[in-house]
Amino acid sequence: MPRQHDFDRLRALAALADDDLAKRIDADTIATMQRVMVMLGADRRASGFPVDRADFVATVREMDRLCREGSRSLGAAIVEASAWGEKHDSARARAVYERFLGDCRSKFHREIARYQLRKLGAAGG
Repeated sequence: MPRQHDFDRLRALAALADDDLAKRIDADTIATMQRVMVMLGADRRASGFPVDRADFVATVREMDRLCREGSRSLGAAIVEASAWGEKHDSARARAVYERFLGDCRSKFHREIARYQLRKLGAAGG
């Protein structure tokens, strides 16, 4: 069976009540959260994580929020850029991704936006 993506594990952890979540702290969940923190641009906090149970719970909640916000923002950017692409306005489509990249700190979501920008360049527009 393929390994579960760290964001799926994050969502499963975030779905737990605080008391249940605090009971899930172990080497595996800490390692998962450290990888998630790096992917979402919170690298500096990852090395000393967690300070305590409350920090673990708060960080899971914060990373889940950042992941969801990044996904929503990226989805909106893809839809908007696609609309400009359908109108054959690749400059405006690129501007949408550039704006997203300027606002987003998540490495994961930024890489997807960069890929979309490369695709626009490959399309010749």
